[in-house]
Order: sequence, then C-alpha cells, then structure tokens
Amino acid sequence: VRDVVRAYRAVLLAGEAGEVYHVCSGQAVAIAELAEALASMARRPVRLVGDPALFRPVDTPLLVGDASKLTAATGWRPTIALADTLRDLLAGHRDRRAR
Repeated sequence: VRDVVRAYRAVLLAGEAGEVYHVCSGQAVAIAELAEALASMARRPVRLVGDPALFRPVDTPLLVGDASKLTAATGWRPTIALADTLRDLLAGHRDRRAR
C-alpha cells in the first residue's frame, strides 16, 4: 500500500490527465508464495492445504503488470520489498490483537 500511495501521488504531480498508468512491481507472485511466506513468519506451526475443488480452469495462471509508462512519466518505482510488507502486515495484525 505504501508504494501504491507513492505512485498515486507521483501521478497526481507528474502524470497526464486522462492517461492510464499501471501501478505494479512487474513481477508475478503466486498466492501460494504469499501464503508460504506468511506461514514462515508465524509464531506457531501452520500447515497449508490446497483444496483442488476450489481451483478453477478459467483463472489466469500468470498475470504480470508493466509499470514502464508510470516510471517514464513520474520516475516512480516500487521501493518496499514484498517480504517487508508481509512482515509489517503481520506485525500490524499482532498489534491489533494485543489491544
């Protein structure tokens, strides 16, 4: 979210009205990778189990955005590593639960 807010600000300041800009990292990340990364940060053991009944043949297997137009127009690039974002997300969740 922090990188996205920076991108929106960059578009407001340097983007061209009416243009479309893709805010993305340019790297595909599987949901399973995100789940595994969060599970590895858990304080308790987590077992991830996929349900084949939920897999849909119409799902897009790979989707990668291209932010080159945004970068060219504004100089924006993502700066926060996904692992840092996941750690911060988990820390925020833990803080809310502790209250």
